[in-house]
Amino acid sequence: MELILNELSIVSNTDKYKANETLIDFAKTISTAKKNGFKKVRSYFTSDKINLCENYTLDNWLNDKDFIKSKEYKDFLFGIIIVPFIKDEDEQIQEEYVTSKFIYEDSANEITKTECIGLASAYLYESLCISFANSPFWRKLELPIIIEKDNILKREIVYNVFSSPCFENQTILKLIEDFGTINLVETTIKPKDKSRHIAQHHGVKELNELCDRLELNVYVTEMRSTSWGGTKFIRKSNKNGTIEIVLYKTQMKYALLVQTTGRNLRETIAIAEILKDKYS
Repeated sequence: MELILNELSIVSNTDKYKANETLIDFAKTISTAKKNGFKKVRSYFTSDKINLCENYTLDNWLNDKDFIKSKEYKDFLFGIIIVPFIKDEDEQIQEEYVTSKFIYEDSANEITKTECIGLASAYLYESLCISFANSPFWRKLELPIIIEKDNILKREIVYNVFSSPCFENQTILKLIEDFGTINLVETTIKPKDKSRHIAQHHGVKELNELCDRLELNVYVTEMRSTSWGGTKFIRKSNKNGTIEIVLYKTQMKYALLVQTTGRNLRETIAIAEILKDKYS
């Protein structure tokens, strides 16, 4: 599992000694995170670009002989930061990020609308973000974000850790438990009772043949035709449990929107892989 660094929390300290205090607190949080299964911190910035004060980066601190006594804390942070903030192979998450705007705003603390790359990544991966705790507005378990897509705004919450005690919070512990394993739920709907809505146009035969197979799957609850097009069997998986499937080998690339028992994006992607392996 991976935490996502909230880059907005990288606030410049007055000097490297104050930065040392900030990083010790950060290392203590990382130490507890590791005990809870988190191996790395995914970030927009590499460690040599994380500026803790003027001309002083995380890399500088890791190699600073003035802080030999901080060695035990440095050990927790060596190699912990990885990039990019979205993995290259996660094409769907990349697409979702590119086609949406992710904004953080805190008018009470005079933070105007600003792009929030780390919070966006944590939201899309359904993971936890981690913040440096040297500002009070990052010492919160819940951070609000605004997501704009297709001229529609919605407000969501990203869960945030900033200290070791955060991992004693029951909400955080429940989220970590959910991250650790994927427990797919099987539907109780019998195959013959599953809803099917196929528009009467070209591809009816092909789509119905696919539905005949999909309805036997224990994770599929409903199937309906949707706009065609695509170059691969799984066009998209969604947080609401729907999967867009394309008969990409046909000339018109007919498509289905398949409702599954997936309760979040991670579960839906797992079900999509099962469907792809069995029916593509």
